[in-house]
Amino acid sequence: MKWGLATPQKYKRTSSSFLDLGLHQGRLTTTQRRRSCLHRYRFSRCVCWQYLASTHNRRIYARCFTVTTFPVTNSIHRVAVIGVPLLNGFLHAFIISYTKEKGNAHSSPTYSLWSLKWESPARNRMKPPELDEGEKAPLVVEIHGGPHAMYGFTFFHELQLLASSGYAVLFTNPRGSHGYGQSFVNAVRGDYGGMDYEDIMAGVDAAISKFDFIDKERLGVTGGSYGGFMTNWIVGHTDRFKAAVTQRSISNWLSFSGVSDIGYFFTKWEVGCDVWEDAERLWHHSPLKYVKHMRTPLLILHSERDYRCPIEQAEQLFVALKQLGRETKLVRFPDANHDLSRTGNPALRLERLRHIVDWFDRYLKGASH
Repeated sequence: MKWGLATPQKYKRTSSSFLDLGLHQGRLTTTQRRRSCLHRYRFSRCVCWQYLASTHNRRIYARCFTVTTFPVTNSIHRVAVIGVPLLNGFLHAFIISYTKEKGNAHSSPTYSLWSLKWESPARNRMKPPELDEGEKAPLVVEIHGGPHAMYGFTFFHELQLLASSGYAVLFTNPRGSHGYGQSFVNAVRGDYGGMDYEDIMAGVDAAISKFDFIDKERLGVTGGSYGGFMTNWIVGHTDRFKAAVTQRSISNWLSFSGVSDIGYFFTKWEVGCDVWEDAERLWHHSPLKYVKHMRTPLLILHSERDYRCPIEQAEQLFVALKQLGRETKLVRFPDANHDLSRTGNPALRLERLRHIVDWFDRYLKGASH
């Protein structure tokens, strides 16, 4: 990765052909001239790049957060990051800082602009550091949630942790992901476990054929929420993975529709029907239906206060696997919800990461824990 930092300068509204940026009243405002769209994002801490607009076939992303200075001064400090992924694999980012005197409505805010350029030749895969020439590494496939989300050009600590632990990491945006148009988003609806599954498998095949440092005999897979659903689905449809970790997952659409806080609309929206309309269709798209075919050692991580994907989804899968005599383990996180991995108790977040790495170490490296 290569970073370049330009000299800070006072920010002035530009005459850019496609985007004007401004900071007003504690908000980041972007105005896209060609479509006369206005997008506003409050300055608050967030954990991922937020999609803003699309111009000239490039998508605009932003990360906004408040900066606290020590010692505390009589000023309000805000920072925004605007990132534009370029077609050659670079990310061109602008960091804009905003400072305004507190309690003075007549004071003029000060803006500063930094320009950065980030090269990420790896794009959607990570190679373990200090891997010797000719040495092969096990591969872990990471599947994002949503499914209407996306992996982008940003730092993700979980991927870095796995890479630093000696794993190659593959992360893809299968059908259903954002970033490729609405028809691509809609492609997963009514087809959970269909072409989205095929997309991920195609990504694995492509990575193995392109990168000779990947050990195709030592493959792992993990994901949360929709990524957990897909992890369950994968191990129910192929034995090529030697270890799997499913997190805050869906295993049974029939019960999910009635117990999830979004089940009453999300089930029909995503799968295409309600229980009373076509129960067999919901069962067809439920990983639990294929539990007899699950032979991959499966670690199940779930929060006890997850109302999005309630823990009964994990319990159903765990009980069935134990009854079938399969290698599995259920880890319950007390007082944690669906957002454990992002905003949960720090001690539990560390414990979660430890379980993930230990499971893969045990089944992909033969380590004993």
